[in-house]
Amino acid sequence: MKAVIKTEKGLSTLKLEIDFNQLVHENFAEVCKAIAIRRNAFKELLAKMEADNDLNGSVIDVLRTSYDESDAIINMCEELNFTPETAQYLIYMPLSDLIDLNKTKLKRLIENHTEQIQRLLL
Repeated sequence: MKAVIKTEKGLSTLKLEIDFNQLVHENFAEVCKAIAIRRNAFKELLAKMEADNDLNGSVIDVLRTSYDESDAIINMCEELNFTPETAQYLIYMPLSDLIDLNKTKLKRLIENHTEQIQRLLL
């Protein structure tokens, strides 16, 4: 990894140049685990979305009424029967992505993450 500090018109920005192959190699188990957790979250979301057409609205309602992040995770697990990993993923998902989430996108995301895992394991 190489860090470069660049200054433009009084603003300084930090640009990180990362060798992603090296990063994946050094953190292989964590990368595989993160992809698998996300894929499982997508599978859980898809299953729940097929049962509840207004799942996005229910998630947003829980987020609005929760005090903080940990409260939101607990509430999503209790009220919507999500696993803690899926609830945490939803909390950190940008609102625009959550609103646009649908069955077709979830199926595509599941396929992409499955392919990523297969490529990593070869």
